[in-house]
Amino acid sequence: MDKKEQILHYYRIDGMSLREIARKTGLNRKTVTRYIREYETLAQSDPEEGVDLSLASRPKYP
Repeated sequence: MDKKEQILHYYRIDGMSLREIARKTGLNRKTVTRYIREYETLAQSDPEEGVDLSLASRPKYP
């Protein structure tokens, strides 16, 4: 399972907090927050394909 999929599963299905997700996945809490915010904005604009768009997007590095 991809890290993004894991994070969204923990957040949406299991109802875990951001801190718990960060601890469980080994990622920084800011990274987890960024993935979830990205998902929420895409889900608001297109509820049916928001998850798919979020999972398919490439990471953006500064």
